[in-house]
Amino acid sequence: MHALVKGSRLLWLSGTGHMPNLEQPEAFNAALADFLDQFSRRRSSPAARGAP
Repeated sequence: MHALVKGSRLLWLSGTGHMPNLEQPEAFNAALADFLDQFSRRRSSPAARGAP
């Protein structure tokens, strides 16, 4: 799926199975925070606020 989604990133957390959020919570939370930060940066950018 990653190859089909333009701009996507694939993160592989080695040593995890089907529950990476429980198996490696620190790594999972860091990756999730990084992902969510992308949207807050876009929202706070001048272009997102309609500035020229």
